[in-house]
Amino acid sequence: MPQIKTPVLGMSMAKREHVKTPCPFCSWCKRSFHLPDHLITHHANEIRIRPTTNEHCVYAYVLDKKREIGFCVCLTCKKGQMDDGLVGNGARWVELHAKNTECRKAHRTRLAEFKTYIASLVTSSEVSTPIPSSINNVSTLWDTLKTNSNFSGIMKEVEHDCMDTHDEDLGEYTFDPKIGFEHIMDYAISYKKKYDSYYQEREKYTKERVEMRNDMTALKNEIDELRARVTMLERQNKRYKEACPSLVAEDPQ
Repeated sequence: MPQIKTPVLGMSMAKREHVKTPCPFCSWCKRSFHLPDHLITHHANEIRIRPTTNEHCVYAYVLDKKREIGFCVCLTCKKGQMDDGLVGNGARWVELHAKNTECRKAHRTRLAEFKTYIASLVTSSEVSTPIPSSINNVSTLWDTLKTNSNFSGIMKEVEHDCMDTHDEDLGEYTFDPKIGFEHIMDYAISYKKKYDSYYQEREKYTKERVEMRNDMTALKNEIDELRARVTMLERQNKRYKEACPSLVAEDPQ
């Protein structure tokens, strides 16, 4: 997604710039952290919610032509990040937002409402877009869809696979579009399972990463406390030596 940089008044462009991100579906263009709110408010029909979830926000994406644009957003406060939310700045935002108890309480209700809203938009779109009368059987539908550049590759591959698995004893081969659609459904189910498994692994990795970060923070705090304690003891020891220079040092053993 292209970005537009706007210099901040009173400062040189080399020092600081506000980066603006345009919406892929309209003329809207503002700071990138405002885009998730804009998408769920004005382009909900373009949003695809990922299977990975948590208790306070959603992971989602939209398609700009063939390019996937991921983001995470709270459906209650409308805040979010143009990031998949699993690593980097996105993961930090998710971790911080998880502390918002009001958003956590309302999340499930807001998510159910949002999914219902998206479904109503899709249904409305399907009703308002009649199916061409030429698509009146499986064979015609197959041939029509194969003219679409987004589908033609996989459909030709399915036709080739069906031909390779044809039993020559059955006679001359004739491609059956019904079997072709069944193959495509098998592919879709297989990739869906792989997709869900992948994101479950990412979610597990993210949780482990957050736990490790918390452990490291706790360890750092403990080390800082020990250093402060050692510094205090060294100062106290110095005062004792100054007050009693004849005091014999004890054997640390």
